[in-house]
Amino acid sequence: MPSKEKDKSVKLYYIINPEFSALTSFVHTLPAGGYRVEHTYCNHRNVVELIAAPDGRQYVLKRFKRPSLVNRLVYGVIRKDKARRAYDNAFMLLDNGIDTPRPVACFGCRRHLLYDTGWYLSQYMPRPTIVQVYRNLPDDARDGLMTQFFQFTLALYRKHIIDKDYNGGNILVEQVGREFHFALVDINRMRRGTPSLRDEMRAMSQMSPTTELIDRWLPLYARLRGADAALLRRLLDAADRHIVRKQAFKRRLRDLLGKKH
Repeated sequence: MPSKEKDKSVKLYYIINPEFSALTSFVHTLPAGGYRVEHTYCNHRNVVELIAAPDGRQYVLKRFKRPSLVNRLVYGVIRKDKARRAYDNAFMLLDNGIDTPRPVACFGCRRHLLYDTGWYLSQYMPRPTIVQVYRNLPDDARDGLMTQFFQFTLALYRKHIIDKDYNGGNILVEQVGREFHFALVDINRMRRGTPSLRDEMRAMSQMSPTTELIDRWLPLYARLRGADAALLRRLLDAADRHIVRKQAFKRRLRDLLGKKH
């Protein structure tokens, strides 16, 4: 990365939240790997790491993989890249009263007109995921968790926020007595608009529908939503089939392009 900065064809951009201006020098070292990794959450498509900073605090750094050539051009010229979208979405969520780790900075690298890669830095929020909390709760306490989670979900929709990565690993939970407080992470794929029931069930299908989710919790969501449970079941089944077809198409495309899965 340091050699790239000397290359005039390569441009690095930085956007730093004024709240964290004291970290400016540190942020500028990150593209070159100037940090200590304390934990790696993900190292597959993208890399998500818990890192230590000079202020003695921990932060989460996400590095996005280099996209396809078409998307490199799109992100370089037309559309905001994923790191910038995550940064902007964090402010949008907080402005709407939705909890998410506070954004620290986003930065990225472009070569000529082509986007190369980007990073998003946020505060560390040490909370378990909803999946972990659900598994550790006694069965008679799960109704309270799911009721409050669905109320949180419907509040998102009333605020015209549609999270396109609404899965159990991206929803953090803090429990205070019988109250559950939710926060969203991995927030670069969101859109604003009024969701349809189909949109809502596509979001729910990302929770990996199990028999328990469908038989026990879908009727609860239907009651809170004021919707017909049988209709939601049909839409959820269709959404699940859509995901299976989409994944199969991506596998075939990767095979055609000779890429590893």
